[in-house]
Amino acid sequence: MQHQIATHRLENGVTVITVPVPGTSTITSVVFFRVGSRYESDHQQGLAHFTEHLVFKGGVRYPTSRDVTQTVDGIGGEMNAFTSFEYTGFYVKAAKEHVGTALDVLSDITLHATFPEAELEKEKGVITEEINMYEDLPMRRVDHVLMEQLFGNTPLGRRILGTKASVAGFTQQDFLDYRKEFYHGDSCVVVLAGAITPEESEKLAREYFSSLPSGSVASYSPADYQSLPAVMADVRPGEQYHLQLAVPGLPLGHESAPTQKVLDTILGGTMSSRLFIAVREERGLCYYVRAGSDALLDTGVFSASAGVDVKRLDVAVQAIIDEFKRLRDEGVTEEELVRAKAYLTGKAAMSMEGSDEVAMYYGLQYALEYRTDTVAEHVAQIQAVTAQQVQELAQQLFVSGSARLAVVGPQPHLETLEGILASL
Repeated sequence: MQHQIATHRLENGVTVITVPVPGTSTITSVVFFRVGSRYESDHQQGLAHFTEHLVFKGGVRYPTSRDVTQTVDGIGGEMNAFTSFEYTGFYVKAAKEHVGTALDVLSDITLHATFPEAELEKEKGVITEEINMYEDLPMRRVDHVLMEQLFGNTPLGRRILGTKASVAGFTQQDFLDYRKEFYHGDSCVVVLAGAITPEESEKLAREYFSSLPSGSVASYSPADYQSLPAVMADVRPGEQYHLQLAVPGLPLGHESAPTQKVLDTILGGTMSSRLFIAVREERGLCYYVRAGSDALLDTGVFSASAGVDVKRLDVAVQAIIDEFKRLRDEGVTEEELVRAKAYLTGKAAMSMEGSDEVAMYYGLQYALEYRTDTVAEHVAQIQAVTAQQVQELAQQLFVSGSARLAVVGPQPHLETLEGILASL
């Protein structure tokens, strides 16, 4: 689908993105702020995520969490929020006739949240249990082990959720100061996608978000990859290892990003990918195995992950390394290239079926990269990728000494694993 995207900037710096979607009767409203956990100071660890939680406890026009949720439920809407290293987002999807209510709620909780102390204390318990939940899920725990291994005691190496101690120490003033520091016009992107025109979007955004103070986009500390250790283990009993095998990847906006998507797909993005066939189907080493890239503003991570039997960790890591090397040294076939492009093209088309998916696609793109490439442009970039480009990128990524391994499970034999990694 070829979308006609309109961009407008309010006087206070808020950017309004409108994406009309023919054939839908819904509108998804998303408010992005260009701030996430990597912008936090040592004292603020977990504050971006906690703020995302606490705004739902009410603002001025909707003073309690019940007022917020009952209002959205009362229009048959869907509401949620999310926090990453580099952005925070809030959204409501509802029938088009309720877009005013949706934006009224979103503006009230993001601009005018009161952060009531009683609710703050209760929510500390909620987030502590969220931390406990992820700690008890080895498949999720290994994500943090890897980021800590790669980036150490820096914002990218810390949990987005913060720690139990940091969460317990937050006061109401911390949240008020955080909003004043980070929630302002130049850091805000309001996206409306669905049954709406640019003129309607601009009018609504001006009505509900013109009171947001202006201000410049916050800065962050550059990513700093750690050199050691090659293997990091979170030792705990179990019948399985969860592992992530990683190398440095590409940052957002890199000219080879389309090539990276093709490489991801061929190596570990589908059930017909090389890793799935070699590690699961041919050797039976795991239930799940996948690979892909995570791009940040100034860096990236390419990783393969799997859950394997405790007696077969070394074999699985070697099998993954072998596939890295095979892609680097032998390249890809024309058949693999065609299949990967067809897969990515089909997924792009399916990802644009709802107003919520459209809003997220264009909103995130603009919030992070200040661009609004259409799906058609994205597909054209994918189709232009060559087999030579894929191999050249593999040669750039899979270099000797670059591999890092994070595992969660019983104590592994570190020297054996380090030797396998060194064979890349």
